[in-house]
Amino acid sequence: MLTAKKNRKKWFFKAGHKKYQPKCKRECTFESHVEEGKWKRLKHDDFNLVARRRTDGTYHLPDSNGNQGSTKLLRPTAVPRKSICDVQTDPLDCSMPVRMRDMVSMWNTALTSHVNCNPDCHRQESKFDLRPYRQLLVYSFEVYCARCGFVHTKTKCYRVVPSSGPGRKAAAVNKGAVTALLDTTIGATQFQRVVCGMDMVSPHLTSLQRITNKVGGELVVYNHRDMRIKARAVANAIKMRGVTDERVNVQVDGRYNSQTYGRRGEMGLSATQVVSFTREDNTDYKFCIDMVVLDKLCSTAQWLKGRGYNVRCPDHAGCSSNFNAADTMTEKELGKRTAENLAMQNILVNHVTTDGDAGAAQGIQEYTRNCINPNMTVTRLPDRSHLGAVQVRHCRKAEFTDSMFAHFESKAQANRAKNLLGRDIQYRCAVIVQNLYKISNNVSSMTESYTSAIQAAITCYGGDCSRCTYNIDACNGKPGNDWWSKSTFFRGSGVRKGSLDLGSENDRLLVEALMKLKLCTGTAISVHLQTNTSMCESAHRVLSSTFPKNVTFSKNATARAASACLDVNSSTRADALRRKLNCTTNGQMSSLVSSQLFQKCYGASSFCLSGCEQQYSC
Repeated sequence: MLTAKKNRKKWFFKAGHKKYQPKCKRECTFESHVEEGKWKRLKHDDFNLVARRRTDGTYHLPDSNGNQGSTKLLRPTAVPRKSICDVQTDPLDCSMPVRMRDMVSMWNTALTSHVNCNPDCHRQESKFDLRPYRQLLVYSFEVYCARCGFVHTKTKCYRVVPSSGPGRKAAAVNKGAVTALLDTTIGATQFQRVVCGMDMVSPHLTSLQRITNKVGGELVVYNHRDMRIKARAVANAIKMRGVTDERVNVQVDGRYNSQTYGRRGEMGLSATQVVSFTREDNTDYKFCIDMVVLDKLCSTAQWLKGRGYNVRCPDHAGCSSNFNAADTMTEKELGKRTAENLAMQNILVNHVTTDGDAGAAQGIQEYTRNCINPNMTVTRLPDRSHLGAVQVRHCRKAEFTDSMFAHFESKAQANRAKNLLGRDIQYRCAVIVQNLYKISNNVSSMTESYTSAIQAAITCYGGDCSRCTYNIDACNGKPGNDWWSKSTFFRGSGVRKGSLDLGSENDRLLVEALMKLKLCTGTAISVHLQTNTSMCESAHRVLSSTFPKNVTFSKNATARAASACLDVNSSTRADALRRKLNCTTNGQMSSLVSSQLFQKCYGASSFCLSGCEQQYSC
C-alpha cells in the first residue's frame, strides 16, 4: 500500500533538537560593517528625540533653518511591546470590596472544618492562606492549609442578585457600581482608572461593558414603566377635575449632541444623537411623560465594516442605533414619535409649547390627523422667554437713525447702548405683562391696556415720564423711583435718562414694533396659559450630568438618557439613585447605604414613586 510522506514543518519538535525560531528582520546586526566613530546607534527614546520624521517615512537631522546635520544615526533595535496582561498582580496585595459578615462566617466555618478533618495539624502551627476568584469587582475565596492540604469550600463574600434564570448569579456590588456609573459623565475606561486609583485590580473592559449593557437595558425598561405610570396619573387627575376636554398640554424640546449650528432651519444636521423630553403642563409636578432618543452611532457596524461585511444600520443584529445615518434629525420626527408613544397609552395632546422651532408641534399635529382623528387640532403655543430673545435679536438688526444715539461719543458705545435697549425692552415687556396679569386675567382687558402702555414706554425712553403708570410699567417719573434707576440694564451702564433721542418718527415706530412683538392681541392669546419650555431646559441640564454633548456613548446612549429621566421624575437625585439601585440589584442594597440615601432625601416630597416600585419590579 502506497503512503504519502508527511511533510514536517521546520519548527516541528524532534527529540534532541531545539525548536526553530525565525529571526526578526529588525534584529539583524550590521554594526560590525561600519567604522567606529562615524555611525551611532541610540536608544529608542533618544532616537525619537533627536531625529525628525519626513512625510515619506525617512528621518533627517535638521537645525532650526532646516539644514542637515553631520551626525549619522542607525535605526534603533525594535523594542517589544509589553501588554497589560504581562503584568502579574497578586489580588491579595490590593484592596478589594468584601462583605465583612460573609468573611467572618467563612473563617469560622473553615477553622471548624479544619479541626474536624485534621486535628493533628490543628495542634501544630497551621499555615492558612486564601485563593481569590474574581468576578469583576468582587471576590470569592477558598481557605486552604499549606501544611496538610486542607481546602475549604469556595465562599462568596458579596451579595448576589436573585434571578430565575440559569447560570451564575450577578453580584449586587457589580450591578450597583455600574448603575452609579451610568449616572455620571465618565465611561468604562475612566471607571477603570478610578478603580486603579483605589488600589484595586481593574476589571476587564469587555466584562465591564457587557454588564453595563445589561444594567442599561434594565434601566430603560424601568424608566419606560415609570413614565407610563406618571402619564396615567396625570390623565386620571384631569378626569377627576370634571372637565369636558381630557387632553393634556405638553412642552417638548430636543437636545442635539452637536455644539455648532449653522442656521435655525438647519438645526441638527451635524448631530448624530438627539434626546427629546416631553413634560406635561397640567399639574405642578411637571412630570416627564415621554422620552425619545434618536441615535445614528453603532460601534458594531464599524467593527463589521472594517472586516469586509456589508451591514446597514439599524437592520443588523446587535445594532445600537435606531435611526438611518442618511436621514436628517428634525424636531418634526421627534414630535411624530412622541405622539405615537402617547397614543399607545390613550393620551391625546391639546396644546404643545415649543421654542422657536415649531417642528415638534407639526409632527404631533400630523400624526394626530393621519392616525387618530383627521378633524382634531393640536395648537402650538410659543415660549415667552424665546419671544423675548426674538425682541433682542430684532433690536440688534433694527436701523435706527444716527441722532438716536448722538449722545454717545464712539460707535462702540452706541452699539452697546443699542444692545442694552433691546434687552431692556424685553425686560420691560415682561414686567408689563406680569403687572397686567395681577390686575386681571382677562385677555381682552389686557390687550386694551397694551396700546397705552406702549406709548407710555416710548415717551419714557425719550425722557418724558409723565404718561407712565407705576402699577403697570413700574415707573412713576420721580428720581430714584423711575424706570431708569430700576432697570437692570440701564442702571450703572452709562445709559441715563435723556441719553436716547426719540425725536424721529422712524425711531418711535421701530421701538413700537419691537414692543408689539410681545404686547399684541395675537401674542396675548397664544401665551394666555403662561407656559414655557423651562422645565425641558432643566431636564437638559440634568441630561448633561449623565450624557454630555462632547462624549458619544454609542452603546449606552438610551440608558444614560433613561437615567437622567428618572432623576427628573424623582424628588431628589439621591432618591432617584435609591430607586435605580433597588431596580438593578432587586432590593439587595446594603442597609447602611440605603439609610444614608434616605437621610439625604428625607422630607422631600415625592409623588407616585412608591406605587411605581410596588407595581413594577425589574
